Amino acid sequence: MRAKLFSTRWLVIVSLLFVARVVRAEVQPESAGAEGARAFRDLAVLYESGKTEPPFSKELDDLADGDAAKRESAGRYLLALFRQSFADESNGRAEWQRLPFWGGGSESPARDFHKKLAEAFGEKARGEAALDAVLWLSEHDELPEGPAAAAKVLPRIDSPRMEKVLADLVAQPHPNAALAVAAIEEAARRKLAALGPRIRELCGHYRDGVRAAARKTAPMLGIRDVPDFKPADAFSPWLIAQLDAIRRMVPVKVPATAEWFDFEHTDPRNTRNGKPWTEHYSGWLLTEKGDTSEVLTWFGDTASLPNAQTKRAARKLADVAHEIARLQSSREAARERLSPRGGLTAQFEPSAISTPAGLVAAWCFERSEREAAAAVLFPCLNAMQDDRWLTRILRDQLGHRCHQEMLGAFSNRDYARGIALADHLSQPVFDGYQYQDRAKILAAQLRARADDFKTFKLPTPEEWNTLRETLPRAEQAKYLAARLRLLNCFQWSQPGGVNYEDPQSADGGVAGRAKVINPFVELRTMKLTVAELPVLVPSLADENFLPTFSYWRDFHPARTLHQVNWLAAEIVNDVAKRDIAELKKYQSLDEAGRRRHLESVLAWCSANAAKSRTNLLLATLRETKEWREFSRAAAEAVREKLAGVATVLIERAAAFPDSQDDIAEMVYRAGDREAVGTARQWIRSTSEGVRFWAALALLRDGEKDEGFAELKALLTKDSGDNRYPLAIEPLIARKDEVSLALACGILKKKDFRGSFSAGEILHHLALTGRKEVLDFLTAALDDPADDGTYSGEWQGKRVERKQVRGDRVAGWIADWRSDGWTYEKVAPPKERAAKREELKRWLAEQFALLRAGKPAAFKAPPPLRVPRWQLDAP
Repeated sequence: MRAKLFSTRWLVIVSLLFVARVVRAEVQPESAGAEGARAFRDLAVLYESGKTEPPFSKELDDLADGDAAKRESAGRYLLALFRQSFADESNGRAEWQRLPFWGGGSESPARDFHKKLAEAFGEKARGEAALDAVLWLSEHDELPEGPAAAAKVLPRIDSPRMEKVLADLVAQPHPNAALAVAAIEEAARRKLAALGPRIRELCGHYRDGVRAAARKTAPMLGIRDVPDFKPADAFSPWLIAQLDAIRRMVPVKVPATAEWFDFEHTDPRNTRNGKPWTEHYSGWLLTEKGDTSEVLTWFGDTASLPNAQTKRAARKLADVAHEIARLQSSREAARERLSPRGGLTAQFEPSAISTPAGLVAAWCFERSEREAAAAVLFPCLNAMQDDRWLTRILRDQLGHRCHQEMLGAFSNRDYARGIALADHLSQPVFDGYQYQDRAKILAAQLRARADDFKTFKLPTPEEWNTLRETLPRAEQAKYLAARLRLLNCFQWSQPGGVNYEDPQSADGGVAGRAKVINPFVELRTMKLTVAELPVLVPSLADENFLPTFSYWRDFHPARTLHQVNWLAAEIVNDVAKRDIAELKKYQSLDEAGRRRHLESVLAWCSANAAKSRTNLLLATLRETKEWREFSRAAAEAVREKLAGVATVLIERAAAFPDSQDDIAEMVYRAGDREAVGTARQWIRSTSEGVRFWAALALLRDGEKDEGFAELKALLTKDSGDNRYPLAIEPLIARKDEVSLALACGILKKKDFRGSFSAGEILHHLALTGRKEVLDFLTAALDDPADDGTYSGEWQGKRVERKQVRGDRVAGWIADWRSDGWTYEKVAPPKERAAKREELKRWLAEQFALLRAGKPAAFKAPPPLRVPRWQLDAP
């Protein structure tokens, strides 16, 4: 899925820099010997080329070779490939890449190869030389494909070690369902009578597949007294330990005397469709403090509910467990009821078990409600390929809730709460959780930063004006850089990001009133030169977190917690007009390497201290091989209308073959009439984007009507929400009949009405006074299509009103008017309809004035902000 986003200078997209794991210098082969080194090299070639795979097919054949040495070497090589590809998922040798579609997640060449190797191994491997790889897959592989492959290979191995191997696999039994079943069946096939007692016990196992396999094979081992299955007795010591771990993942311990309730909280200030909105909670009543009930929900969250606005009904915990079991039988019901925000959050959660199912099962078992615990838990385990997923899924789901609360506490400057939650995430039950290391680092940082916002704080503008008069520029920069860690910003839209230039306040929050300076803004305002950059270089090593985080969507678990050195790098690179900070490289180095890296940055500053900003920009454009660096410098050079920039862009176009559309646009925006010759060449390009910008350049700077035919042909094919909006201002600027008619052609395009820029485009078109624009607006004001709801204050009450498409159009037109007229979207429907009729009459009057060449009561429209397509994935 794609979404339209504005590209703004303040939207700092830095999280991608740190998504990929980094390669450390100490990475060594996971397996010793020649085969280990070979696997290490072969996988490196795969990651580099993306094509050349290690020759595992030949090695699989060699497992059955008549030469023992060849068989053993093949076994060692295959084992080394498994171990190395597994390690490469996290050591940085194979970078994870985000997939370019909604909720697509990420992929790794190491994991993709690991799965492919496992599949081939399961189909072809045989013989004793394969046994060590089978054992590694059964003991260490966390992907289901590995143990499943081992299960297939077991019957094809004859070895004196097999009896012990099978005994170990049956004793647990193995948490992977396929491997556990295969081990039971293989033990029976080999008539391993010594394993009979254990297989008899497994006839009462909690997993359907394991239990069925044990019951089926029991007669083969002489077992006649097969016990009945009793769910309450099926909890193994391992499973009991997992339930205990799940309970400990919740930050709040439930008192033994706590009771369970269903809660209905109705806040009269919150309405939907004009009616008060009721929120539903199910969970433990922890305490009652005054007029408020403290509740622990079945999602592991706490909530404070005002008693006067809350109804509650007592429930038996066992009944809650059976309700969850019923909900789980319907995928849609489970998604809506058993995920915190229904389908929004459920789409990014595993379906095998929900947080409520895991927590309620654990609480039931703790309170000796074993049958209820089994009723909710065992179907979930049967849906999993591996029992270990139970705690991993719950670890991640409860970890995300705790992590998000931790970031909220930090951004709200509640360091004590932030430390408590970070400490909770640092416990062993969260080992392996993706944000555990972040929690440990944050806890240590906050303990060392107890003076933040207290004695160590940001000055008011008045205090700063006084202070900087006493400080040389270098000391001013040091002072501000030291306080970058206090930058407290908030994300206002999604997708979006945070704006490092947000106003700051001493009292915090989004509505703070005690204004203080923004150190990032002040550093930018100083307009540092390259000669002054060395004072900021130490900040490139400052990895303190800011009380500032961002996200792709609030219902997706990923969160980006910003760091001081990201801000420092933004300023340093902006002054240098290229990426001299190279934070990704810096993160990949050991301590000595990091010191050398910062020394190289200082050396660059010294070598380039005398260069002007213009010279730095043009040098970057001429020299860089990185598109991101080139495009950033080009955008700035074009914005500043630097002389000769179009020539440089044209000269470097061949260096970036995948970005020809963007370069053609920048050349057009540079406004250099000397580029007309190039535009005449580009108008014949096979790329529609290049032809589009070349046509606009020729229309503006070429001979009369040159480029118009090509532009018209491209816009005729356009949906109205792609290139057409970009052509509106250039066409209107020509002021001739054919150009204005083509501009107004966007009104007939199928995607125009729903485009992000529709309101602004209509503002520009309205000032042409053309009849087709008036007709469009008049009809649009009558559009009854549903347009969601709108909330606000109406006559002292908070209300929520259903909206129609005409309401949106009326809001646009009200913003265009220069006479202060307003349109209340929260007014009752009849009043809004009357206002829209009034707008129609007003529009007719204004268009008549425009056609007569007289001034109309329209504001001058701002330049069109046309959003551009970008990938929209977490």
